Amino acid sequence: MDKLTRVVVVGGGIAGLVAANTAADKGAAVTLLEGGGGFGGRALTQIRDGYHFNLGPHALYKKAAGAPILKQLGIHPDGKDAPLDGSLAIFENHLFPLPTNTSSLLRTRVLSLKDKLETMKILSGLGKLDTGFYKGIPFSETVKQLTARPRVQLLLCALARLSTYSHAPELMCGAAVLDQLQAGNAGVLYLHKGWQSLIASLEQRAREKGVVLRNNVKVCALSQNRDEYTLRDKAARTWAADSVVLAISPDRVDRLIGPWSDIAASDAFRVPIHLASLDIGLSSLPNPSRRFALGLDEPVYFSVHSATVDLAPPGGALIHVSRYMGKDENFSPKAVKAELEAVADLLQPGWRDFIAHQIFRPGLTVSHAIPMASRGGLSGRMPVASPDRPNLYFAGDWIGSSGLLADAAIASGADAGAQAANTLTRKALFANNHTGDIDSGLPANIPL
Repeated sequence: MDKLTRVVVVGGGIAGLVAANTAADKGAAVTLLEGGGGFGGRALTQIRDGYHFNLGPHALYKKAAGAPILKQLGIHPDGKDAPLDGSLAIFENHLFPLPTNTSSLLRTRVLSLKDKLETMKILSGLGKLDTGFYKGIPFSETVKQLTARPRVQLLLCALARLSTYSHAPELMCGAAVLDQLQAGNAGVLYLHKGWQSLIASLEQRAREKGVVLRNNVKVCALSQNRDEYTLRDKAARTWAADSVVLAISPDRVDRLIGPWSDIAASDAFRVPIHLASLDIGLSSLPNPSRRFALGLDEPVYFSVHSATVDLAPPGGALIHVSRYMGKDENFSPKAVKAELEAVADLLQPGWRDFIAHQIFRPGLTVSHAIPMASRGGLSGRMPVASPDRPNLYFAGDWIGSSGLLADAAIASGADAGAQAANTLTRKALFANNHTGDIDSGLPANIPL
């Protein structure tokens, strides 16, 4: 029998688990090494007395880049469509119907008649819009090209924040934002029991496919000798691989391969997306009719996810109140929490009387890289395959030219896993060009 390709995946989040599953499907012998105590990364779910807390608000796009890949893997996320009926807009600290359909558009008083006509024209034509025309154009300029009406611009920017989690319209590529808005037209899912349910499905499938899953393995060094890689962890254990997939953060990639690769040298395209989130478990919801709100003049978000899916014990509610953080914003955690509590006061007066649990996260990393207009949007992100090291691949929400957020992680994970599994057929191409030993030079005690 032919020798199986040995693939080692570093990182056990969504991207790493998809990469491992895909490589195993292609016939590779796969080992996944995760530094933490469990799998999931930023998709993990914390359970407290029946409340399922994701790391801030999460939604899975039904028709974006990740959906067909999960389907191909036989993974069918258990969730429900996020409802739009009854959604509210927050403007100047007042509540208005959020124009998500014809009825709410006609009823809302946050827009004038001319604003409404303009909004109807833009939203009805969004699905047919040639998004490629706006490639390389900042979304702040894209909005101005779509409409000259200030309040309609505010609405479009709010919808952009909702779909991309990004509050940097001057940096974000207009084409990437519009692509995401088009994908959102097909709806998004909230997941029962939180995103850990998706991770559990990927983990179980990987085990069934023969993937060796190891946690508490902190890889701290990577070396290459001809056509073989060696990985070493802090306990001085080693793993040999024909190909490696690094499904880890940019900083960890830099520390692991920076000394001998040019791929991670520039930070110009790695502007992260951050979110502050106050996640609240309530024993009862004071006003069940107010389940979703989006800020127009402030980058805030409110959603009762438990009104749609099973995230709270009977009678209880789980709420996410969040603020999309700008690139250079430097608010104190105390000030941000007070702002989010004020949003909760506006939507659910008296909520403090029903607190069961609450978790405040002032600086969540939603994604490691905004698709920058200055770099051509999605096509300017870091590639899946290393351009200067054979059989070295990358996966994550900041990698590849497909999708945003979790969809980017899933798409790049599948691409990296498939390419990594085909290593043996390509070795001869590099045998004469990459000889000798090249080591990262990292001591074994560097924490990654």
